Formats: sequence, structure tokens, C-alpha cells
Amino acid sequence: MPTVHVNASQLKSMLGGSTRSHQARVQACLDWCAMHGIEAVPISTTGIPVRRADGSVGLQTNERQEGFSDVLICLPPTGRMGLLEVKTGDARRSPAQRAMQARFAAAGALCLVVRDVAELEKALSSKGARCLTTT
Repeated sequence: MPTVHVNASQLKSMLGGSTRSHQARVQACLDWCAMHGIEAVPISTTGIPVRRADGSVGLQTNERQEGFSDVLICLPPTGRMGLLEVKTGDARRSPAQRAMQARFAAAGALCLVVRDVAELEKALSSKGARCLTTT
């Protein structure tokens, strides 16, 4: 399959209008985790740019990542893994996201849905996560 080249403006036009706000909130959560010694890795599930039959470029879903959360976290000192789903506006989890979080929660992962850093801090504090430093 030939490589598809997409410039930034093309990719931006393929992504929804709330993408920038969502990315900013994900980055704020990543920054907050870093400040509190929580390992966190963003997971990009945007899709793979592919050339369509008509010559246009679109995003193809990676089915193996369908429903995966925005950020993978690891909480000190126990090493408990967690999934962090960041939402904007009145967005809700998709059925695939609910199913993925249910699978991981059943295996012992902490699964959170937050809209901002304040909700992230509150959720980790209320879950008894002894990972928050007091600096």
C-alpha cells in the first residue's frame, strides 16, 4: 500500500472542530500527572490517513484501538494501571469506550472520565490514590 502524505491543514480539516479543545485538555492532564509523579502516556486513536478511491484523503479507524481511552496512567507507589478518558462539552463515552473501560476495570485498572484537571485531581484523591504529592 502506498504511503499517503497529509499536511497539517488537511489533517485539521479531517478532525472535528472540538479536537483542539480536546487536545488541550489531554495535554493539561498529562502535565498535571507529570507534576505529581504519575507516569502518563497519551494514546492517539485518531486514525490512519488513507487515500480514498476518489483521490481524497480520509481517516481509517484502527479497529484494535476502538474504544481505548486518551491516556494510559500508572499510579505510584503501587504501579496500578489506569485509563483516563478526557471529554469536552457534553460529550459522553461511546459504547466501545464503556466496554473497554469495563474490561480494564474488571482486570483491576482504575478507569476515569474527566473534563478538566480539577476533576482528575478530585477523582484520584477520592479513589484513595496515594500518589498525590503535597508540594
